[in-house]
Amino acid sequence: MASINTFTLIPDNEEMEALQRFANVHGRTWRSELRRAWETGNYNRAGEDGCFLQRVRNKAGPRWLNSRRNTIKPITTKEAQPC
Repeated sequence: MASINTFTLIPDNEEMEALQRFANVHGRTWRSELRRAWETGNYNRAGEDGCFLQRVRNKAGPRWLNSRRNTIKPITTKEAQPC
């Protein structure tokens, strides 16, 4: 009997870039927003990155999203303070 490979694949560079953009837009709640998109199939708010985010779901899945392998953190740009 063949053993089942439970190894989770890691997203490629294009997928990581799409995840980073998604995280930047959604801030600290990006994981739950992505989970919602995965569950509903609604990637309207992701724009052109929707196909990459779906590929991440198919390739790595929810287990990866909450794992230590997921190194995506939202990057916020602070506006310059007036002098």
